[in-house]
Amino acid sequence: MGRFYVRHGQAEAGLPLLERAATLAPDDAAIASTLARAVVDVLRLAGPFASDDRPGIARAKEILRQAAELDPDDAYVTAMRGFVEHLEGARLDLAQRYLEQATIQAPSREE
Repeated sequence: MGRFYVRHGQAEAGLPLLERAATLAPDDAAIASTLARAVVDVLRLAGPFASDDRPGIARAKEILRQAAELDPDDAYVTAMRGFVEHLEGARLDLAQRYLEQATIQAPSREE
């Protein structure tokens, strides 16, 4: 439900639900991945202004790191890490590595 709210422009309602779920089940890779996707969705919804949201980028990077620790084979999490690194712009080499790794993890999803 939390991700639904975020995807429909209601991050203030959705993120607390996902954060609560992640707190209650800190070792659940699916919940961590869903929270990571929602945090990245918030950045995506900001459009061209997302790269100015340094606290949001830092938060996304940390949540994505945690999700990747729980499931290092999650290609979507890996791809989102690449997206966020690209968005930040400081480590384009790392962004490229994450995106290449994601295509290796899920070659049929090279979109």
